[in-house]
Amino acid sequence: MIEGRQLLKELYNDKQDWQIHVRLTRMWDAVNIKANNEIISLDVIQLDEEGEHIQASIKKKFTHQFRALLEEGHVYVIKNFIVVDSKDVYRVVSNKYMINFHETTYVKEKMNGSDEIRQHRFELMPFSILDGRGNNMYLTDVIGQITAISAIEEIQAKGNKLAEKINQDNFLHISERVILIITSTAVKKYLGNLSLSSTNATKFYRNLGIPKVLDFKKSVANAKEILQSIELPRKSLAADSELVEKNKRTVRLVLDFIKESEQKYRWYYFSCNNCRKKCDHLSPYYWCPTCEKKVNFPLKRYRLQVEVEDYTGSTTFAIF
Repeated sequence: MIEGRQLLKELYNDKQDWQIHVRLTRMWDAVNIKANNEIISLDVIQLDEEGEHIQASIKKKFTHQFRALLEEGHVYVIKNFIVVDSKDVYRVVSNKYMINFHETTYVKEKMNGSDEIRQHRFELMPFSILDGRGNNMYLTDVIGQITAISAIEEIQAKGNKLAEKINQDNFLHISERVILIITSTAVKKYLGNLSLSSTNATKFYRNLGIPKVLDFKKSVANAKEILQSIELPRKSLAADSELVEKNKRTVRLVLDFIKESEQKYRWYYFSCNNCRKKCDHLSPYYWCPTCEKKVNFPLKRYRLQVEVEDYTGSTTFAIF
């Protein structure tokens, strides 16, 4: 305990008259994609001066009360909240507890002393161990250098905001190494390959000036060249042998995937607008085998395909 307040490591789930001073490092809406993206809760990550962090959740019925009071990056005094056990799956941070706000929770921005709490904390996992995190008890933060990136398409699916943000930042025209931290991803297998899918909680941070990023830049100083400006057309790249030969060193995995997917799988599919699962094309209509009904207006779903690497190796990620 410090001056009448508690550190996050001191919290337990047997009382609620707590007081903490924390920085809000991330904030997102948890939504139900099967119910037209209806908001379930407003969730945040809180970080204290000792570097401990915890997830906090604000139920839908209280979001109007707290949303205007909270902003990413700011430091707050928070009192009178409930501490509960963390969820069994999709934990954003490795803390056995999480916080629930309720209608009498007190929140006030702290204007002095905010420098003692750092801006970020990530739980970065090397690619070499991702295959063992497929049960998704925890969501996964990764760091890597982007060495190739495919074209961006308009997306009508979860992850849309992330893909739009990546498109707006225009990675293909950056003249320096792009070191990307991607947070809160779900580890999955896609077409037999390891992939990361974005979630409601996913954020990405480009070339942060923090020690972990600076150390990582040093570790890949002799790795592949800086990302080049390469446009991947919609048509099959296998037909353009000159383009393949010219760019094979920088986009080999991306090209290989596009060639295979054009021939076998296509790089998009039509999904049910209710459950978002793949539909079967039973001309002249689409059928959802999950919902067992006809789909009048199926949605196209696309992937953002990127190849990234760290000191343990390289892999290809699909971000939906």
